[in-house]
Amino acid sequence: MEYLQQSLFWAFVPGSAASFLQRQYYSFVYRGTPPQPHEPKYRLHWNRIFTTIVLGYLFYTLVQVERSFPPNFYQHLNLDRRTFNSKDLRGNYRALSLMYHPDKAQNQGDPTSELRYLTIRKAYETLKDPVYRAAYERFGEDVLRCTHCKTDRDFLMFNVMSVGVFYTTTALLLGVLFVLGKGEFGSFWRAIALLLLCSLELRMIFNAPTVLLSDEDASASLGLAPKPRVWEYVFAWRTTHEKVVMLRQLFIVVCIAVSQVGPILFPDKKQGLNRQIAELEMLTELQMRESAVVHQAAFLPFRDDPKAVYVLQRKMEKLAVDLRLGDAEPALMVGGRRVAGKKNN
Repeated sequence: MEYLQQSLFWAFVPGSAASFLQRQYYSFVYRGTPPQPHEPKYRLHWNRIFTTIVLGYLFYTLVQVERSFPPNFYQHLNLDRRTFNSKDLRGNYRALSLMYHPDKAQNQGDPTSELRYLTIRKAYETLKDPVYRAAYERFGEDVLRCTHCKTDRDFLMFNVMSVGVFYTTTALLLGVLFVLGKGEFGSFWRAIALLLLCSLELRMIFNAPTVLLSDEDASASLGLAPKPRVWEYVFAWRTTHEKVVMLRQLFIVVCIAVSQVGPILFPDKKQGLNRQIAELEMLTELQMRESAVVHQAAFLPFRDDPKAVYVLQRKMEKLAVDLRLGDAEPALMVGGRRVAGKKNN
């Protein structure tokens, strides 16, 4: 559904915005007659404006995706997800729960404080349990909906199904768009990118950073394993689940942007030739129709006059004979010259 919404937005908004900006640009730059839509210069300007809009919106979307996430459980408790220990977890929870407790005088009747208190409590209950925290790292708050999950395997089986649904739905939608003739540019590489994204997501889920279980010493780190994976260094404050969501958004936006800008930056010469052939066929058909109309209009006055039709028919037959004789005259002259040459010899 998200892919469809993005596709509809990208299908109409960038083109309309490019046309509007092009009109404004021409009104400021050209005092006389600006380039017309049928001129190559007009199309060149439109392509440049359209490409700039698409690339600019692509960059804005990527930045907005990272900033649109609500605070995760680590941020609610003011913890560094890679280095905090049990002392930090308990201390921050106690301080924040006292600050936002609904029974405090300054918080009574404040629904915001009550909601914040419940969120802090939920975050603490999740992060203090190594199994729940490992599941939260991989699948986000959806793990809290699984009431029967007790082990890491239970959480994996509960959430991996949603991963399969996403990629199956996306693949089917891409196939439908291809059949309908939409997004043909780069369709092969888009399918490869979807497979790579699925492989990367599964690797991130099944090889998520290990949660250290030791809680005997308050100084023992409850953060991530001492040798994090490569993706842990990118947006280190984000959980694995949040990074997966960002990758999905990145895939959707980039695919749509490439399908929009790709044909402009890398035009298919074969498609251009086919377009010219189609235009030529259309012009030829139009000319044939106009010729038929002119022919009918020329013979319309003779339709109800049999005598005039007979005279016209005789004249056309004579004209046809004259034309045939005219075409044969050069051949007769050449033949006569050859016969005359033979007699002279």
